[in-house]
Amino acid sequence: MPVPRRVLLYWLLLLLPTLAAGGGALWLLQREQARIDAQASAASTARRTAIEARARLIVENIELFMGDVQNGLSESLRAVPKEEPDGYLDDWERSNPLIQSRDIPVAVDLDIAWFGKRFFFDNGDLGLTFMNRPAGTASFVVRANSDRVFFSRTSTRFVSVSVTGAPLATPAPLKPPKRRYAIETGVEYLVDGRWGRMSLAGFQDVSSVHNGFGADLEYGYAIQGRRWTLEPSILLRYKSGELNDYYWGVRAGEASAALPAYDAGDGLNWQLGVRSSYYFSRRLRFVATFNHERLNADAAHSPLVEQRAVRAYFGGFAYSF
Repeated sequence: MPVPRRVLLYWLLLLLPTLAAGGGALWLLQREQARIDAQASAASTARRTAIEARARLIVENIELFMGDVQNGLSESLRAVPKEEPDGYLDDWERSNPLIQSRDIPVAVDLDIAWFGKRFFFDNGDLGLTFMNRPAGTASFVVRANSDRVFFSRTSTRFVSVSVTGAPLATPAPLKPPKRRYAIETGVEYLVDGRWGRMSLAGFQDVSSVHNGFGADLEYGYAIQGRRWTLEPSILLRYKSGELNDYYWGVRAGEASAALPAYDAGDGLNWQLGVRSSYYFSRRLRFVATFNHERLNADAAHSPLVEQRAVRAYFGGFAYSF
């Protein structure tokens, strides 16, 4: 049966505008996509240019600072007397803030822990367990803040060069910062399983030393053999501004030509660790540990700090009673 021409005409009148509208929409979409790509490319180029400029500025500042340090050290070395240079160099090493820091050796490390039904003592931490379930263990803990140990060997009294290495006209007093141990209390939650172990803790100063707080989040996974264990771990440690500034800031009364004043804000440390043990018997074992902690930016930029990373390692025998 032949299709009437009028019906074909109606179909054509519907089809042609539809195709035209679709083609126009595709063309507009292509133009919009091209415009978006151009904007993204321009933004990426501008961002890359800004990063390069910032990196060049940082490099230039580092070069200027290192140049000042080198010039200052060179001038100090040129002033070494020809007669008895050893004594001068020994005194220079002790009084130069750029090179005076040294590692702290530990010959004996006591690991003292006792765990009762609810109370426990674990290397200085005193705790009371108030929840002990298969899902996890929660305890109240009282402890001493560990940042104080970094100030146990600061005996230099006078320095003859500034922090840039430039010699001073007269020796300037460098008063070792006096920092106290802070007593902190908080809650610790422990959970473990086949997937590893995790601990979350928060502590607040209750001794009015720094009036700040901190929080720790640690994860470890133990690999066990017949006589040995190996446990890698990662720790995130948040320090509030009050805590950070008390230990790593420099007060106006402590500042001098060799030690500028400094205010520290809050920050986040992270630490990677490995602990291994080899058991000779149920009581005697060999223990080796290594920890690499990266200080937060505000602590690392303090004039009291030379290196941002703190490494600690220990190897020795342990005997459990």
